Amino acid sequence: MLNYSCSIMFNRIDIKDKILFLPMCLCIGEYDKENDLFFDYMSNSVLPNINDSAYLGTSVSFGHVRNLSIIFKQNKRFSLKNSLLKYVSALRKEIIMATFDVDSKKYVFKTCDVDEIDEEDFIITFPTKTEQIERLKEEREMLEKVIDELGEEYAKSLQPEEDEKQLIKISDLYEGVKSEVISQDSQVKKIITAIYKNLMFDGREMKSNILIYGPSGVGKTQILRSLSKRIGIPLWIEDMTKYTESGYKGGDVEDILYNLLENANMNQKLAERSILVLDEIDKKAGNNGDSAVSKSDVLKGLLAIIEGGVFPLQYAEGQINFDTSKLTIVACGAFTELRDNKMSEKKTIGFSRENNTVMTNPEISIEDFQKFGMPLEFMGRFRTIVQMNELKKEDFIKILKTSALSPLNKYCEEMTKLGIKFEVTDVLYERLATQALKYKTGARALNVVVDQMFEDILFDVFDNTGGIESVNLSDKEDGVKLELRKRGKYAESVAEGRK
Repeated sequence: MLNYSCSIMFNRIDIKDKILFLPMCLCIGEYDKENDLFFDYMSNSVLPNINDSAYLGTSVSFGHVRNLSIIFKQNKRFSLKNSLLKYVSALRKEIIMATFDVDSKKYVFKTCDVDEIDEEDFIITFPTKTEQIERLKEEREMLEKVIDELGEEYAKSLQPEEDEKQLIKISDLYEGVKSEVISQDSQVKKIITAIYKNLMFDGREMKSNILIYGPSGVGKTQILRSLSKRIGIPLWIEDMTKYTESGYKGGDVEDILYNLLENANMNQKLAERSILVLDEIDKKAGNNGDSAVSKSDVLKGLLAIIEGGVFPLQYAEGQINFDTSKLTIVACGAFTELRDNKMSEKKTIGFSRENNTVMTNPEISIEDFQKFGMPLEFMGRFRTIVQMNELKKEDFIKILKTSALSPLNKYCEEMTKLGIKFEVTDVLYERLATQALKYKTGARALNVVVDQMFEDILFDVFDNTGGIESVNLSDKEDGVKLELRKRGKYAESVAEGRK
């Protein structure tokens, strides 16, 4: 998008101990935010901000900068000219007065009216009617040119670039996501396939919405974040817990679509291709007495957007028809109570004959979801249902060792940047994984236990920055043992027995 901005040009008038800034006309040009300067295309001059003008003594300055590209997206082409001219007209009635404060040694600025200027020997002279008409004519001509150029750029932005049309090879995407999310290989493949199906095929008939369920912290949203980043499609996570049991109003559905548009920088085409995550969807299951009806109403209120339809969205002076038929809808939830119920049903089976391990991931059917309180018409909109694996101790160890998101590996990388070799023993991986399992919050707990371990370690490292060659971490019965090797000689242990 072209980097046009609009502003108001002010003329400076000095009156005794006051400085007045009179709004004179519209400026169109480029705003240099770093230096706080405005280049006016009409006058071909550089203008300082009115704040700077008070100190520099310049006769012409600018204020009230607005980005034309953003205004264009919000108001659309047919109304931008009138919108801007009304904006300018309103500001022309304002005068900005600056007075110098002796104590702070700074100018104080305030907006005032002409009547507030009490000076007998001073007459404020605004441009004549003829001058205003001529300037307005120039402004309209400039606006026509700028808006035409912005219109062309905006139209191009709605069309995908050639490189955007070529999606990343699905097998490469699969390997990339797997490098971050551990022990969910088949789940990753299933989710990627459903999303590619929505991107490659057209029409509501082929639309494949996704329901992902499983314990907290196993990678449900991380898979989607990784996918979004790698294929360049916006991701918006909507927290369903904010929709209360007091009722679901139709306007709330529109709020979700407004969020999608803003998240995609007002690029409608991109927003309509977004991945929309309905997080904590299990909290809206109508399975507990009097609130059951209102909870299920929340889910039923989402059916139109999930199924795919056109929603008129109103903006300041225009309307956008938002098509949800190409949206990828992903509902996520832990469904802890439902999974626990299925587990209790499986207790009679006992141990699996094949591997002699307790069954932790019982299959949940559509009928089970319906009994739990998920309306059948809601569940019927989800063609792809993915059950996430519960993470075990060995999975935690694998995450620590191999995941691209391993918190321990990130610390090691930072140590390497400091020129320090970081050594971790296998027994320490075991200890960290065991500690993380106790939190029962999934892989998120690894961040907690690793951070706790490093709280003491970092103090010693930072205290010897530049003089440490390597750090060795090992596990002892009474805690973690840290051994620093200084350059040129061995250091004695400085942190034995830390828990």
